[in-house]
Amino acid sequence: MSEERSYGVECKNAECHTGIILGSYMTRPQRGGDLVSFVVVKKAGLVKCPICKKEYEYDQSDIREFPKGV
Repeated sequence: MSEERSYGVECKNAECHTGIILGSYMTRPQRGGDLVSFVVVKKAGLVKCPICKKEYEYDQSDIREFPKGV
């Protein structure tokens, strides 16, 4: 059974902190031989928050895993 999890960044605006989903990755292969995904971001670049509308630059250390439905 494959399992996907969401990843993204938390808005750097001190008054916002909204979770911004950038994508999902597979944590468990669906079948034998399938590859498991790993999230590697050299520079996510500028990401605009959909709530506060401010843009900040993010990199690998800012990547977070978010629960399903966030």
